[in-house]
Amino acid sequence: MKRAAVLSVFAFLLFASMRSTTDPVPVLGIETEIKPSTLDEYMLLRATPSTYTCRALVRSVPGAAKYDVLASPTLVVVPGKRETVTQKVKDFDVRFTVALSEKKDRAQTEVVLTRGGEVILRQSSNVVLTTSAGLPRRE
Repeated sequence: MKRAAVLSVFAFLLFASMRSTTDPVPVLGIETEIKPSTLDEYMLLRATPSTYTCRALVRSVPGAAKYDVLASPTLVVVPGKRETVTQKVKDFDVRFTVALSEKKDRAQTEVVLTRGGEVILRQSSNVVLTTSAGLPRRE
């Protein structure tokens, strides 16, 4: 009987220590967009038209007709380079990284959401870039 009581207390303490003290992670959707900077609204302000503008959208309630964009970190990337930007949103940090191949035919993206230094969501993508006709680029 005494052993059962000790085990019950131990089980309760173990359960209590495993409970998360942080808020639950909300349902989020992540989209990434990569396009030539020549398609930007402010192209006249860009000095190098061979760059690509890359954006990550972190949205609440993915797939819903109405949603909130919580973060939209944006990068301008030169072919052959890798760029990273971090944006703070509520109690999350959004780190967006893009690497663009020198031939401008492939891109890698990574979006990492952290809270208190702990990774709560990570999305990586490998993208084949094509011309507007849908054909791979030729150099």
